[in-house]
Amino acid sequence: MFRRYFIWKIFVLVNLWLIKISIRENKISECDFVNTFHKYQPLKNKTPVIYWVVSGVITGLFVYIRLRLLSLPLESDEGEYAYAGQLILKGIPPYKEIYSMKFPGVYYFYSFFLILFGDSSNAIRIGSLIVNLCSAFFILKIGELLHNRITGIFAAIGFIALSAAPRFHGLMANTEHFVNLFVIAAAFCFLLWLKKRKTILLFLSGVLSGFACIMKQHGAYFLLVIIVALIIEQITNRQLIFKSIKKHLLVLSGFTLIILSLFFLVWVNGTYQKFIFFTIEYGRSYISYKTFGEEFFNFFFFLAGRIVNNHIMWLLIICGVFSSFKTMGRNISLLIHCWFMISIAAIFPGYYFRPHYYLLMIPVAAIYFGIFFNSLFEWSNQSKNLKRHIAPILFSACLLYYLIGERQVFFSLNPNDAAANMYFGNHIFSEAVTIGNYINKHSKPTDKILVVGSEPEIYFYAQRKSSTGYIYDFPLVENHPLKDSMVNEFRNEILQHFPTFVINTKSHWYDEWFHGWVLNNVLNVNSEYDLKGFCIRNETGDGIFLWINNDSNFAKDKILWEIYKKKEIKI
Repeated sequence: MFRRYFIWKIFVLVNLWLIKISIRENKISECDFVNTFHKYQPLKNKTPVIYWVVSGVITGLFVYIRLRLLSLPLESDEGEYAYAGQLILKGIPPYKEIYSMKFPGVYYFYSFFLILFGDSSNAIRIGSLIVNLCSAFFILKIGELLHNRITGIFAAIGFIALSAAPRFHGLMANTEHFVNLFVIAAAFCFLLWLKKRKTILLFLSGVLSGFACIMKQHGAYFLLVIIVALIIEQITNRQLIFKSIKKHLLVLSGFTLIILSLFFLVWVNGTYQKFIFFTIEYGRSYISYKTFGEEFFNFFFFLAGRIVNNHIMWLLIICGVFSSFKTMGRNISLLIHCWFMISIAAIFPGYYFRPHYYLLMIPVAAIYFGIFFNSLFEWSNQSKNLKRHIAPILFSACLLYYLIGERQVFFSLNPNDAAANMYFGNHIFSEAVTIGNYINKHSKPTDKILVVGSEPEIYFYAQRKSSTGYIYDFPLVENHPLKDSMVNEFRNEILQHFPTFVINTKSHWYDEWFHGWVLNNVLNVNSEYDLKGFCIRNETGDGIFLWINNDSNFAKDKILWEIYKKKEIKI
């Protein structure tokens, strides 16, 4: 706990030190936010056609990549959101029959996608594409407001490319994409407020920050970006504290309105106690499971491994960090650097550093990317020869290197193999589709099922409810103070709603003792259930399903999935 407070103390001190430098070097009048926007107006009718052509081609290319992988199977987290979205459409609110420590904003997004595009995983992919393009549009407008249209164009293209990175699981519809959408929209409203000084824009930036938080709690960190920006403005413009406090309260009121609306919603739905228990009490235990000292360097270790196929783009992003000091106003560059630091801080809670967590860095990384290429454009624009086009040429070469590095996922592999390439090298998510379809065909809509493991996407594919709200094994096997009470509740729920089908998965989150306890002690599958089929994996990593009426001679350690059906009572 001390280490967590210590790192936050360092973070605050660094930000205050940067602000102090801005004042000490007497750059106040030059770096005033308003003056900055008067100095850097968007270039209108001066953007070379080649930049629009390059941006259009690249945007179209990544749209094609996402559409080519439209039938990419859902991974575990997506399965949770899709299943929760299904329940919402049936009138069952979050935290009633599905338990999660995450805020439910993404659940409602998924349910909206299912309404618009149909009850399938393709609907999620189409919705994710729309979210990605909307985020890129706001990045374009932010680049224009910060500097000019060239900055915005390159930042938007960089965002589209970086946010699709397979090693960040960018092609999946994880919560980070939805957090980014609202964070970017909030930043756009705030920057627009700096230019137009309309109070509603400042309030709206707080509201959008609140929506980022209810997508996932990590989104709350980005409210600090606006708070820091208001502090910088107060110091550089030498405003009275009272006048600055009113602005802070306006932002906080918008943020608080959304958070209180969420609490009111779960209270109306009758799930307030479950909501508090899982999102706050269990959430606190979850992020306390690991320690800062043990995991700090893993952040850099995992990041280095995930940028291996597009490290040139990241090197240019670093160049953009240094370019911002020269090409941007001091306060604007300071604001962007604070945004970058807060993005990193948002990845740290719990110290898990899963691939998709790094997507929270992509918006500000894209802005640095745009700043670098704008600097290159301004430097080369004086020339009349080929040197004038060095920015789009370098960008195209950089992107080509990235596309070649990820060519298998982007252009070669089918959706099932692409998912296997991104996750553990096996086909667990495509196998889940087969299991879900089998259960859907061999059960009644009123039947309940149980997945012993952490693959909730099966509930979505099967279109059947779970016997318990615990759709993951994690809270039931990890060591934390709430474990015993949660295990008892899990046991009582499955005994109360005895599952017709039981799916035992020996995937990446397999816990042998827990699975044995559930199957043998709680459900007694050997006497109460028939083994209907199982899955083994061949030498190429493909899952082979065998549907049988009795057990087989395959060794148990070769079996990856087991599908049991409750025995029918013969009269």
